[in-house]
Amino acid sequence: MYKKIGIIGFALSLCSSIFAAPANAPDFSKKQGSQDPLVRQRTHAESMKEFEVQDKYSLELVAGDDMLSEPTLCVWDGNGRMYVAQFETYMQDVDGSGKYDKVSRVLRLEDSNDDGIMDKRTVFVDKMILPRMILPLKDSVLIGETNTHDIYEYWDTNNDGIADKKEIWYEGGKRGGNLEHQPSGLIWAMDNNIYTSYNQHAYRYTDGTVKKTMTAGNRGQWGLTQDNLGKVIYADAGAGIGPVHTLFPNVYTKWDPKWVRDQGFKSMWGIDRVWDAQGGFNSMRENGELKRFTDTCGQAVFRGDRLPQEMVGELFFSSPVGRLTRRTSFKKDAMGRRIMTNAYGEQQKEFIASTDANFRPVNAATGPDGTLYIVDMHRGIIQEGQWVPKGSFVRKAIEYYGLEKNIKHGRIYRVRHPDYKPNDKKPRMLEESPAQLVKHLSHPNGWWRDEAQKLIILHGDRSVIPALQKIVASGKSHLGRLHALWTLHGFDAITLPYLQKLYKDKDVNIRCAAIRMTEPYFHEDMSVLKGLRGLIKDSHHDVHIQLILSMSTKVTPDTRKFAEVLIKTQASNDYLAEIDTELNKTYFEEIKRQKALAAFAEEERELMDAGSKHYAALCASCHGLKGEGMPAGQAMMAPAFVNNPRVLGDKGILAHIALNGFTGPIDGKTYAGGVMMALKTNDDKYLASVLTYIRNSWGNKAPMISPKEVAKIRKETKSSDGPYNEQSLRKVMLKSGDDIKLWKLSAKKGEKHLSNLQDDDKKNTYATKAQIKAGFYVQAEFPHERRISKVTLMAKGGDFPLSLKVEISKDGKSWTTVADKVPGKRKTVISFPETIAVKVKITSLEDKKSWWQLYDIIIPAPSK
Repeated sequence: MYKKIGIIGFALSLCSSIFAAPANAPDFSKKQGSQDPLVRQRTHAESMKEFEVQDKYSLELVAGDDMLSEPTLCVWDGNGRMYVAQFETYMQDVDGSGKYDKVSRVLRLEDSNDDGIMDKRTVFVDKMILPRMILPLKDSVLIGETNTHDIYEYWDTNNDGIADKKEIWYEGGKRGGNLEHQPSGLIWAMDNNIYTSYNQHAYRYTDGTVKKTMTAGNRGQWGLTQDNLGKVIYADAGAGIGPVHTLFPNVYTKWDPKWVRDQGFKSMWGIDRVWDAQGGFNSMRENGELKRFTDTCGQAVFRGDRLPQEMVGELFFSSPVGRLTRRTSFKKDAMGRRIMTNAYGEQQKEFIASTDANFRPVNAATGPDGTLYIVDMHRGIIQEGQWVPKGSFVRKAIEYYGLEKNIKHGRIYRVRHPDYKPNDKKPRMLEESPAQLVKHLSHPNGWWRDEAQKLIILHGDRSVIPALQKIVASGKSHLGRLHALWTLHGFDAITLPYLQKLYKDKDVNIRCAAIRMTEPYFHEDMSVLKGLRGLIKDSHHDVHIQLILSMSTKVTPDTRKFAEVLIKTQASNDYLAEIDTELNKTYFEEIKRQKALAAFAEEERELMDAGSKHYAALCASCHGLKGEGMPAGQAMMAPAFVNNPRVLGDKGILAHIALNGFTGPIDGKTYAGGVMMALKTNDDKYLASVLTYIRNSWGNKAPMISPKEVAKIRKETKSSDGPYNEQSLRKVMLKSGDDIKLWKLSAKKGEKHLSNLQDDDKKNTYATKAQIKAGFYVQAEFPHERRISKVTLMAKGGDFPLSLKVEISKDGKSWTTVADKVPGKRKTVISFPETIAVKVKITSLEDKKSWWQLYDIIIPAPSK
């Protein structure tokens, strides 16, 4: 399984394949004695001069190297205090030594004089393993670390800025896998679910208890954001896809059609000149710029009020490999389709780009001051150690430039515009009552609205319900009304009659929210659908889209009929049928899959079910959701799995590849993914489930791989220190392939009975059903070259040839005799000098008045 490559989800850099270097590219074989001046560490002032920011926008430094060391995200509590997670063990040398040492920290930064610049720094929590998620609550802060699903709640009880109390908030247990392929985010969205990336669920916090609520699958790696309507948006680092889940809430679907990105969206326009992308020379232009996204992360929908209105609703995300931040605009067609476009694509520009080799933007957020913040990890290496093995392109680049020397820095900027002044007066929401917080639901800055909604629900004071109902009924801010409605929903203070009144609301977004909130009611009683019928003729396509989405949440004859009537009534909008087909296709495919699972044993069913989830979350971005492979320009990211002989072949070989990874061409073909990461950090059951899934999906059919079988291979490869390539994998393959079920068998006589040797019933035999003649043979063709030195034939009774010879073929065409005139026996063991073969032929040399009947043919590897 080729796997996506990159940092923390920040940087998935493509392909380590070998391509001809452009004339002006550096010669990495001539390693420099000292650091190249091109990548030297700049001062704050020097770095600021190297930015190119579009229009009248500019960057202002709010926290720099004197405060930060490897920052990866920033969030704020209700009083505007900034919390920063630091990956202080991330790639501190080119090998990534000590990456899981417990020395990383979460900082609390404050602006004490309301000038917008952080001037107070406190270590809120220390001795952590790469903290990756932070969510401030009312009087506490949630933090999630790497290698665990556990989320802890921290309190600063004496207000000195240092956490002094810690309790488990959600106990999820240990987690394995590369540090880049683990959850991030932890945002409290408008629907009151708490979302993260990289899993199949969200969290719901109600009355002091935490519950999981399932989603359609949370793609993406590093970063999470929501728009003004509460749509949570992810970013997929794999294959340079960019933002995903941009169409609908992922409680419905993770559908991501190609048309959501306009032509040229994946092309990128950085200005740096450092040839260090893992994609190699082929991924870069003649001047060293990256051609296309190889990494995307740190997305944020701007929702503030202290930048021009044109920025509100725009989606920003970054490429730390390309040293740039993209501004994305959404174009909406008459049917309701939302298409992403580069706001500066026509000019072949990016919103923010830098020639500073250490500018590594990894996150963004709308701040309490109404501006957009950019978190710059500011370092040399931005690929995790598994993707910089010795001999790789990016390793050579790192060592050539001396990028590994640039560590332990960090900067956070905010975007400014000369016509707008940030609101630097800090909020005091943590000191306000629920009644006072209600007014912030209508604030022009989305950060204030989100924070107020969250705090109101956390207070649990239901006395504000009348005030919330009043805002929904007559509030002047349409977004304030929407937040008030979802706050009521968080209190479970909504009834069906209340929702039915909102079906006629003047605001389309209120109508859509009311439809979504009706879903639990018609799940229990399908007669509730009658109240929604009037919306079939609603004037707005967004209402029709929401109805289609809602009908997909429980597919029954009633909901199918509702959807069909809607599509027929709104026949001019073909987008509705497209959505309906996609959403219900998933449902019917699941029904089909469940029926198929019923044919499996219980252990296989469990592995297949878990494997489908793991595959969608981790592997699909390179191998495709249906195993068909993911296009990457004119190439493919990774091999297809459908009818793939390595997938369907020897279990051990497949487990070897999964555990240790693979790099370079396969069968002479180069893939854009180049390096498949080793998955050995995942446990045996995880690997067994994924491997079993790909061997039994999309028309594939092969025996399951059990956790015990993975454990056996893991033990055998314990000393392995790097990914396989074709040469090193061949050495493993030469010792494998002794499972007769993997062989292609043929015979001079009775060929149709050879399948009896490959079933699980040892009583069944191959039989010629005719007297043995000289020249009768049985032939085995292996799935790949094997090292062999012995053939054992297990015959029934006296049904065996008088004498035999054994021939082998290395190319499937020419033959060499390795044993001749061997006397036949009930158990005939034929040994010969060790050789390499892809075919073995065993031939009778004499006539005999009996059949040739075999229970088994055993051709082991020499060590077995």
